[in-house]
Amino acid sequence: MFSPTQILLMYVVLPLWLLAGVADWLFHKKTQIEKNAGAFESLLHIASILQMAIPILAALFLRVNAAFFLLSGIALLVHQITAYIDLKYTYSRREILPFEQMIHGVQEVIPLTGLLMLASLYWGQFIALVGAGAERADFAIAAKEVPLPIWYTSIVSAAGLGITLLFIEEWVRCVRYKKAS
Repeated sequence: MFSPTQILLMYVVLPLWLLAGVADWLFHKKTQIEKNAGAFESLLHIASILQMAIPILAALFLRVNAAFFLLSGIALLVHQITAYIDLKYTYSRREILPFEQMIHGVQEVIPLTGLLMLASLYWGQFIALVGAGAERADFAIAAKEVPLPIWYTSIVSAAGLGITLLFIEEWVRCVRYKKAS
């Protein structure tokens, strides 16, 4: 039912990205983010999560078309800007261990990888976005004609919510530390 590219996206690329999010949170806990970079860095993490939630939820539930690629491209660009601001702010405030830097690389590259893999699956709509190819760009926001299995979307949604809650916990920890000091 699914192509090899879809299987890789669903069972390798997205899970690796989710695991990288958990690993990043663990590094922040280990380096005691609340005692150095604090709540501002933590808010940047939450912003990054919300920025990437848009294309992920769209890919899970909506038809992949020119509108999807436009929205996802904008979200990815904003995510990269936020990541740059995060690293620029954090660099002088807390130690960023080499493995944490590698995790950041995964967090930056996997969304682009996923988007390019989707582009290969929906090439006509991807290039239609810039007026190329035989297909007309479809900007309709519509549910997938063949939805992904409910068990899969439920697990991915729950995992995404769980990671979001981890970073909210991080932010609360930072705010509490600042109030206590």
